[in-house]
Amino acid sequence: ILVHLISRIPHLGALYTDSGLLPRSQMLSLVDPIQWSLHAASGQWWWQLLLCIIAALCALALLIGYKTRWMAFASFVLLASLFNRNPVILQTSDTLLMVMTFWSLFLPLNARWSMDAALQAELKIQHNLIRHNPDTAQRYFSMGTIAVLIQIALVYIFSAIYLGLKIPSVTSPSLNTNSHITFFAAHAMALSLLIPSALWIALQRRRRRSFAWQRIQSITIYYDEDCGFCLKMCLALRELLLQPGVRIQTAQSDPAIYAIMERHYSWVIKDANNATYIHWQAMQFLFMQRWPFKIIGAIMAFKPFMAMGDRMYHWIAINRYTMSQITTCVIPWRRMSLIPTRAGAAIAGFFILAVMVYNITGLPGMSEYRPSIVDNAVTLTRLNQYWGPGLTGATGD
Repeated sequence: ILVHLISRIPHLGALYTDSGLLPRSQMLSLVDPIQWSLHAASGQWWWQLLLCIIAALCALALLIGYKTRWMAFASFVLLASLFNRNPVILQTSDTLLMVMTFWSLFLPLNARWSMDAALQAELKIQHNLIRHNPDTAQRYFSMGTIAVLIQIALVYIFSAIYLGLKIPSVTSPSLNTNSHITFFAAHAMALSLLIPSALWIALQRRRRRSFAWQRIQSITIYYDEDCGFCLKMCLALRELLLQPGVRIQTAQSDPAIYAIMERHYSWVIKDANNATYIHWQAMQFLFMQRWPFKIIGAIMAFKPFMAMGDRMYHWIAINRYTMSQITTCVIPWRRMSLIPTRAGAAIAGFFILAVMVYNITGLPGMSEYRPSIVDNAVTLTRLNQYWGPGLTGATGD
């Protein structure tokens, strides 16, 4: 989503404003009346930029797993709005991004590598509670997982059907080439979802036996037990940068570590060799443990950034109790349930059936058999899809 938004921002004026290629007056004659768009509320450039910035912030929050379900829904709404504003330029890769964003609403995206997972209420007391065994399959079954697999299958099945029918492309050779490059790249990413879980488990076991893994597992993070903000940050850093087995303890539990904390007014990190790190150096040390964060860690090591980091750390340390009050509201402890709901299963089940019917009735000569409820439901949620050659907006909508 972020990459898509970044690629669109330089062309906002040309693609989404009234002074561009598709003014709103012409847009209304091309799209279905139920294809809503927040971007069509104004034809000004600043409005398009504002919505793209909001969408980017939601995508960033989704990336780190902050209020994941709400951010996934907001990202879906803003992405659908953007696509509905100018459907003529859409490619098959855009369609794939759109439908997978929709199906992500029914998946437990916050179960791993997320702020939501880091701030589960149980971890407030049991900081080192192991939520799952990395050596065993973490199976999750729901109507959402069924929908994702069926959707990927539909992509390949109907791509093959359209290829067999030899439907000519409506785009220029150069544009169609770019479309197919993006098309196959996006399909390769989707196909990775079909790789058996046994392969991922085998790779995980092999990694756990590596020296780098053992080195990271030996790290211990110490924080001041009177600082709620400090605990939340330690849990978040472990979830996003390290491994679940990294221990988090109060500095008061170790007299030697407590003495270092009192002397330097800092959190303390101890590595496998019992070397200790404090202040911003400790943060830089954590970033250096895993790729791709090592790149950020290497940049943080430069003296100007280290000096800026130390000043920022000291300011946070002085105001940590104020920060604790702020984070109580902004990033509270939460209880996270991964059990699928009946309502979610019913909605996902309805839409996967609708998408299947939509694809079948999209074949040549079949459109008259498409029920209006399917057409309206798919159009309203921006699940319109066409897996043949050419631009989606030009041929599928």
